[in-house]
Amino acid sequence: MRLPKLYTLRKKLIVSFLIVALIPLMLLAAIDKHATEQILTKNAEQSLFAIASQTAVSIDTFITVNLNDVRVAALLPGLSKYLSLPPESRAESEEKKVVEETLHSLSRRDTVNIFSYALLDIKGKNVLDTYSEDIGKDESNRDYFQQPLNTGLPYVSNLRLSAKKPGLVNIYFSNLVRNSQGVAVGLLRVSYNATVLDQSIARQTGLAGQKSFAILLDENYIRLAHGTEPELIFKSVVPLPPDLVKKLQAERRLPELPLDELSTNLPQLKQGLDSAVDRPFLRLRLTSTDNQLSAVAIAPLHNLPWYVLFVQPQSVFLAPIEAQTRTALILSLIIASIVTLVGIILARILAKPIIVLTQRIAQFKAGNLNIRVPIESRDELGNLADTFNKMIERIQSYTDSLEVKNAALLQVESQLRESESRLSQLLEAMPVGVFVTDANGQPYYANQVAQQLLGQGVLAGDTIEELVQNYQIYIAGTKQNYNLEIFTIPKLLRGEYANADNIEIHRADKVIPIEAWGTPIFDNQGNISYTIIAFQDISERRKIEAEREKFTEELSQLNRNLKKALDAELELTDAYGRFVPHQFLHLLGYESIVDVKLGDNVQQKMSVLFADIRDFTALSESMTPQDNFKFINDYLIRMEPCITASNGFIDKYIGDGIMALFSGSADDAVKAGIAMLQSLAEYNLIRKEGGYAPIKIGIGINTGSLMLGTVGGENRMDGTVISDAVNLASRLEGLTKNYGISLLISHHTFSALTIPSDYDIRLIDRVQVKGKSELVTVYEVFNADLPEVREAKAIAKTAFERAWILYNQERFTEAAQLFEDCVLRNPADGVAAIYLDRCQQQF
Repeated sequence: MRLPKLYTLRKKLIVSFLIVALIPLMLLAAIDKHATEQILTKNAEQSLFAIASQTAVSIDTFITVNLNDVRVAALLPGLSKYLSLPPESRAESEEKKVVEETLHSLSRRDTVNIFSYALLDIKGKNVLDTYSEDIGKDESNRDYFQQPLNTGLPYVSNLRLSAKKPGLVNIYFSNLVRNSQGVAVGLLRVSYNATVLDQSIARQTGLAGQKSFAILLDENYIRLAHGTEPELIFKSVVPLPPDLVKKLQAERRLPELPLDELSTNLPQLKQGLDSAVDRPFLRLRLTSTDNQLSAVAIAPLHNLPWYVLFVQPQSVFLAPIEAQTRTALILSLIIASIVTLVGIILARILAKPIIVLTQRIAQFKAGNLNIRVPIESRDELGNLADTFNKMIERIQSYTDSLEVKNAALLQVESQLRESESRLSQLLEAMPVGVFVTDANGQPYYANQVAQQLLGQGVLAGDTIEELVQNYQIYIAGTKQNYNLEIFTIPKLLRGEYANADNIEIHRADKVIPIEAWGTPIFDNQGNISYTIIAFQDISERRKIEAEREKFTEELSQLNRNLKKALDAELELTDAYGRFVPHQFLHLLGYESIVDVKLGDNVQQKMSVLFADIRDFTALSESMTPQDNFKFINDYLIRMEPCITASNGFIDKYIGDGIMALFSGSADDAVKAGIAMLQSLAEYNLIRKEGGYAPIKIGIGINTGSLMLGTVGGENRMDGTVISDAVNLASRLEGLTKNYGISLLISHHTFSALTIPSDYDIRLIDRVQVKGKSELVTVYEVFNADLPEVREAKAIAKTAFERAWILYNQERFTEAAQLFEDCVLRNPADGVAAIYLDRCQQQF
């Protein structure tokens, strides 16, 4: 049959040449393109990150320089002299002229960007300002006044929109002014025009190559400056919560516009900013790059929680790959043309001898044994032609030598008989018994070992049942004859393999345990010719197995005894854990109390919680000793789970008091305190139903470094903690009685909270700890208060803290008005009532 031209050998050869030539070239081009794209992308990311970091350093430098300038300027003696004068003596004083000249001189250092220099007194009043409209203004509620007053350090604010000049954006720098004794008497404040940051960002446009530009974001991901789209300034990357937007607008950090005009929707960019610490690179589509896929590098600032982004479209830095691809395509077309031409020529040369061979084969199929193929080369085709010629010669030779082959067949049969004899010798030499049956299941052969185990030789003509009886074959451990339908002959005759180890041969003098294997032997047509059963004496193995079972039982008994000992040790561990907390041992680096030595200690930053029942002495006097213990245990049973559930442990019980330690975050201690108060509220309901008066507790929490270890003597030691942090926590618990509140924390704990805004917290006081000169700021956590009290405190929180600041500024009349409002709103607010009384004592 003639094949279609599409499948001719020539065309197959041409197509093969093309495939062999083009596939490696295309694969190489693809690999080269991928590698080049990775290199260009990596170089672009590194370049963008380097310039973003350089821009961030530039802005950080600007902030640092101005912070240093305002700090140095605040040291000028004329400022403190003027502020030290009584307010009524300042107006016509020489010091005023000096200060005015000083402020104008400072503002002339940068007439373009410095908007104003101002001097505020210690109460936040603007007493002198180069921008005269602000003189006399009360700026005490501004962060640039409050922060330096609280920290004593120079301060830089966020960008703020001017309330009086539309389009003007300011950034403030401030520092305290101190007199010769180091006492703060006022504050120096400078207002900068924030366009200096816009100009800095704009100058970076194109610095990393074509279409590259920079963006400046604040901690809320609000754009503060944009290299190409200034209309996006003061718009957040994604929509912000409405409450946060109102807060930022109140602080003039966002313009008074509708919510949908204050943001874009770029969640992928927000995700990249959230993980910028681990991976400062990302790729996404931005409207600023016509929605092209762009590379973005992120660099954080150090002075403020701001970010500098540097962006460049991917198509710009991957442009060289397009030229490379065009070159590879042209080269592929040229190579394909050359390979096709060469393939046509080679196909003709290679196909010619094959066509001749095909023609000769067709003649051979027609019965012509005299044809031969001409051999024109020494390659594979020549070898094929030679092989074909020799094949024809062999066929002719085979036809002439059939008689010789018949004689050889007889010789083969003789050799088979000889092989059978050798097989018999091999079976006799085997160390196991071998029993052979014919295709009908009749015994045919048993080697010497088999005869010794069975006690007799082959018993021809017996049925299967008779064989079992004659050879005394039993099921192991019984007097029941073995059923050979389960194993051996019938099963093997069905073409199945079998094995068993539950057989015994009962001899007159002994019982022999047997393990047997059986297999059928098939002929060339797949029919069964023989079955072979091999078996051996396993008496020794049975003995070893019995010894192994005995050893296993003994080992099992040892394991059971060991388990009982371990269970007893666990019970002991649980028992001493009630007296010495496991966490205490773990902090010392031990697993068991027996390892602890006197004087072991470790330094650790932890949170310490003290809790005590109010008026316990009076309460206990009305109860019997037995009732006292029952009451205390009922109370402590409810408090302990609140502490352990928050990853803490109780270091010791001090009568009705609790001292607990938390080695994790400060949040664990605060959550434990809140849970204790909530559990106490439930306990009081039970007491009320039983006719008992409710109880109150006070909780104090402090966070700091402490020494944890063992103290004592040779025969008695105990675990304890030693630190000022512990003393302060106890002091805070005592202060809860003075203020009539339930939970107080120090500023150390407040600063260590992950997100303080997750709790209801308000600032209460700054107190001096006994034996210490520094003041400690104290905060109330009122999450566990009654719902109506908690809500009232939360509503009045801003007014309360404002009143507290006025109180500390000795503006007692104003503070008293605000404290009085707090008391009217929430008569249960004992702290506000205390401060109101203090203010009234100052009138």
